Amino acid sequence: ATQSVQSIGFHWVRVLVQLPTSLRRTEWTMAQKWWLRIAGVSGASAVGFGAYAAHGMKGADPLLVRSMDNGNKQHLLHSVALFAGAGAHGFLKYPKLTLGLFTGGIVVFSGSCYAAALSGDRSNWKLAP
Repeated sequence: ATQSVQSIGFHWVRVLVQLPTSLRRTEWTMAQKWWLRIAGVSGASAVGFGAYAAHGMKGADPLLVRSMDNGNKQHLLHSVALFAGAGAHGFLKYPKLTLGLFTGGIVVFSGSCYAAALSGDRSNWKLAP
């Protein structure tokens, strides 16, 4: 009785997870693979910056810690958007522009927050609102 319940459960999970035929992708383009790699590296570096902010900035100025935290949150969100955009590459009208702007947001906004927090120089905040 236990095996039949488990197999039925797995069957329903398999049915619920399957995508419609029109949305299934059998091959990834080279551009999608590169954007997925960029999203992965970006997400991993965001986790690293978050770990440093949580453990390496103890006792630092609260304003600098807040700047690091804000940059990290935006970095993580943009990394998720890059990952989703890479998966939806074929459905986007201008995928290079869209994903490039997400990448630029990480570099400009999060980079300026990180630079200000790590250097302690508040002039680096000019690029971040």
